[in-house]
Amino acid sequence: MTPEQYPALQAELLAGHPVTGAYNADDQLAADQINLADVTRIRKNMTGAEILAATDSAEYAALSDAKKAQFLSFTSGNEMINPAAGGIAQEIVVDIFGGGSVTVTTLGLLRQETISRATELDFGFVVIGDIQNARAI
Repeated sequence: MTPEQYPALQAELLAGHPVTGAYNADDQLAADQINLADVTRIRKNMTGAEILAATDSAEYAALSDAKKAQFLSFTSGNEMINPAAGGIAQEIVVDIFGGGSVTVTTLGLLRQETISRATELDFGFVVIGDIQNARAI
């Protein structure tokens, strides 16, 4: 962490962790708490290869040639697909496979990731000294 981030860390420590509540008064335990991977979010990006690997082969085989071409065009060589809920990537996959498909369900689960609160707040890995410095402000 940089010293410029300490006010934001102090605000987080005062507000409490969104999953576990109030941060522990012990500085090391508070650091452990903010670094624990217990926050779920939608990933910022996925690769076309990840999407292909998660595609149900029977559903793909059942697609029309036009839908297959659309899907392959969407995934081929694309390394920065934003899987945001309601985003264009989600709309494309739902349009190709249908909302209730195994592929759409699998991709919905795959786009989830579990991270730490520190990562969510772009603090990196928080050490005891960061907690002490933020609390001393």
